[in-house]
Amino acid sequence: MEVYSTPKLFGYKTFIEVWNLRMKKRVDKSAKKEADKVDSGTEKEPQKTADDYHCSGNLEVDLPMLCKLTGVREVPIIKIRQQEPPSESGIMESQMSTWSPKPCLQIELENEDVKEVKISGWRVDEKMLQVLSKIFPSLDSLQSLHMWRTGLTDYTFTLLRNTIALCSNLRKVVLEGNSLPEQSYHLIIGEGSMLSYLSLRNNHIGEEGARLIGSALSTVHSSNKALLSLNLAFNNIGDAGAIYIAQGLRFNRSLRCLSLSYNHIGDKGAAHLAEVLSTFALTHEEIVERRRLIMKREESTLVQPSQVSLTDSTSLSVHSSSSLDHNLNKGVKKKDNFKKEEKPAHGQTAKKEEPKLAKKDNKVARSQVGKMGGKDKNLTAPEPEVNLKEKVKQ
Repeated sequence: MEVYSTPKLFGYKTFIEVWNLRMKKRVDKSAKKEADKVDSGTEKEPQKTADDYHCSGNLEVDLPMLCKLTGVREVPIIKIRQQEPPSESGIMESQMSTWSPKPCLQIELENEDVKEVKISGWRVDEKMLQVLSKIFPSLDSLQSLHMWRTGLTDYTFTLLRNTIALCSNLRKVVLEGNSLPEQSYHLIIGEGSMLSYLSLRNNHIGEEGARLIGSALSTVHSSNKALLSLNLAFNNIGDAGAIYIAQGLRFNRSLRCLSLSYNHIGDKGAAHLAEVLSTFALTHEEIVERRRLIMKREESTLVQPSQVSLTDSTSLSVHSSSSLDHNLNKGVKKKDNFKKEEKPAHGQTAKKEEPKLAKKDNKVARSQVGKMGGKDKNLTAPEPEVNLKEKVKQ
């Protein structure tokens, strides 16, 4: 039988002492290196972060740099798409999206500036969205943003909403195939939103999401004034959600196109939508709010006379200004006619007017004589004058 001998092990206290001694030596070495760097003046500058980076507006330069600072391992590829001709069927036509297995940004250029960014088929996580939220506001010509099946969450959607609010020229946003548990799509079309086109197709929007969207479109006290087109097709709105959408359309005066196809809406929901699209009676609360808005508008248009300047003269009532102008024009025309009569034309016209005036004078004298003769018959007519020579001869 073989017996194996085990090596002797240090005791617990001995092991701790050796470990502390080694760590002390490492700390001393690192402190000595830092002191040498300070003495030699070769201390490294503090490392930059994504918050310290200022975007240049060039997507090809800013994207890899921000990905490096944020810690994104795979930098998305940038592909330039050719500009598509406008569709004949209208603005609500759905655009086909292609699946992209790798991170890719499809961009469309206009005068060498990024006009449209399209992300489709790959997940945009929190780090990647931080990079995009830094780049998008620096693109001054960005007008359209498409995000199809990008795996948005409630937190990343909040980051995206704040980014969209910082883009000055962004007017079209397409968020399709991004289901949010909290149904917070209404945050993107609040009262201060500048979007004119929004597509929320295939996002599993239910009754609660429709209620929030309807209240974002308009309430008794607020309304969206910028949105022109809203696409809510291929969701689960139903009759109850359609009633909420119809309620949101009562005070909305900007929306021109609304798509609710494939939402399981029956006759009840369709009846409420049809009622809102025609003339409808206002409730007592709506009438009171309507009158308040009218009074507020009239008060804002009133201006004190002392504060009116020459440049603000056009803001006065159109009726009063037009009537004054009409009366002034009449007075000017009368003065012009009077001046024309005082100044006769040269040549033959002056000669023609003289005999006319003489004839009028003769007629007036004859008529006066006739009247005088008819009234005073006893008056004798004056004797004709006779020369003295003729009297002497007689």
